[in-house]
Amino acid sequence: MAKVIFPDLWRELCRTQSVWSAFKPSLEWLGIDRRTLPERLIALAESKALEKQRSLLSSLDEKALVYLESLAAINRRQANIASRHTLIANISAPIGLALGLGQIFPEAVAALMQQEYEFYTITAISIAIVGIIATVLHAHIRAKQAEDLHDLICFALESSRHEPAGEE
Repeated sequence: MAKVIFPDLWRELCRTQSVWSAFKPSLEWLGIDRRTLPERLIALAESKALEKQRSLLSSLDEKALVYLESLAAINRRQANIASRHTLIANISAPIGLALGLGQIFPEAVAALMQQEYEFYTITAISIAIVGIIATVLHAHIRAKQAEDLHDLICFALESSRHEPAGEE
């Protein structure tokens, strides 16, 4: 019998994470991450966004949770790496390049900035900026979801280890 590396449960846990749900109004729009609040574990345990994942994890035994925690740790690490690379490639590197060019060719950059642009050029630049912001935001949301899933699985695992004897 072949070993199943990614059980259907793992695939279902990943499918339940919608990018669009992260766009609903929240304190994060004001730069306030819920993890800065004192009841962060309660928020994790009661989060509506993680309700489906909690129900999928609720009936699992410790062995299954340990395996899922290992997958989630790898998933979290990979998502964080991708998020950092996306931020560097789309924000840090272009800003660094623009600043560097401004230092090397100050007259050319000043002339470029003072020039009048046509509507189509401004529209193309605006679309590019929106695309860059969407790409970076998408990577950030996915990294945050990977962290939440890993933390939720760790929470479920520790809860299963500390259940009173005799309770199911």
